[in-house]
Amino acid sequence: MAERSPGIIQKAKNLIGATAKHIANRMEIATSATQEGRWIECFECEKFSKVPLTCKECGCGLVKKISWASSECPLNKW
Repeated sequence: MAERSPGIIQKAKNLIGATAKHIANRMEIATSATQEGRWIECFECEKFSKVPLTCKECGCGLVKKISWASSECPLNKW
């Protein structure tokens, strides 16, 4: 059976929480080196979805999540 991502309501909750944390962190952007390391971890992860670029664990869009300094991997990989 195919692995399922979180439902739309959980995705919305995750996005709201991540956005609030990002704003509270003065919308700081992660360094290029940090972002590169995060991408490497995500690309190697079994929860990575290429289309669209999302995490199957939390449902977050990785383009933004990886760039926000305050973001955390739901699997504690970064």
